[in-house]
Amino acid sequence: MPLTPADIRKKKFHTVRLRPGYNEEDVDALLDRIESTLVALEGGPRTGPLITAEEVRNSRFRTTRLSPGYREDEVDDFLDVVVADLAGRGLGRSGPATPPLPPRRRRDRRRAARRRPGPGPGPGQRAAGDGRGRRPG
Repeated sequence: MPLTPADIRKKKFHTVRLRPGYNEEDVDALLDRIESTLVALEGGPRTGPLITAEEVRNSRFRTTRLSPGYREDEVDDFLDVVVADLAGRGLGRSGPATPPLPPRRRRDRRRAARRRPGPGPGPGQRAAGDGRGRRPG
């Protein structure tokens, strides 16, 4: 079953003290980005770029020893689940390919450009950069 934004929001990790752990703020920031991506994939508002499985896999956290931190093994295991889920949704790698989001109605840009009023060349004048290799003098 795919992860939901609520699964990310409700996820809790045990904290450790006097042992290495992941900085809680770093992990929480990554979880916020993952939750935002899942919200967008479910048709909710998109608040930023979608996070990919590759970004999650390559994420690094500061470690703690004297202050509380999340148990590293718990975080790593959960992020493995997130990576598999995102990859299964087509968000495996960063790059030009983006997964399909719910369709948005777009205006035809060509039609919109034709309707925009603006100064153009007058009768008998050519537009600057008309492709004939001459620049306006």
